[in-house]
Amino acid sequence: MLELLPGKEFKITLKSGEIIEGKFSVWAYKRFCMKLGLSDKKLVARLSEDESSWADNIEMILCAVEHKQREKGEAFKFTDFHACQWVEEMGGIGSESYVKLIGHSGSDLDPVEQKKTELS
Repeated sequence: MLELLPGKEFKITLKSGEIIEGKFSVWAYKRFCMKLGLSDKKLVARLSEDESSWADNIEMILCAVEHKQREKGEAFKFTDFHACQWVEEMGGIGSESYVKLIGHSGSDLDPVEQKKTELS
């Protein structure tokens, strides 16, 4: 089960009862860029041109979960294998939950759109 929270945070409750927490934060995006070797401009271009892949989305989920674990002082113990299992438990890549989770990650990355919104 997916729970979307304020501040781009989320919780995924697995069938086992384990709760996976994440936050799509500035740090998570920085971590994502480091892992993929992207500059901030390349990240914005990749996401705004809808060139991100399913693998990118899984990696971003992992970075968001790593944020929460580091925030709590816990060792990061998950891999892409685990993240794919979470997605499967949410109903798969075509599920409403998965689409909502990815959508929750960040329409606020586009500085042009932010400026338009601020000026409106």
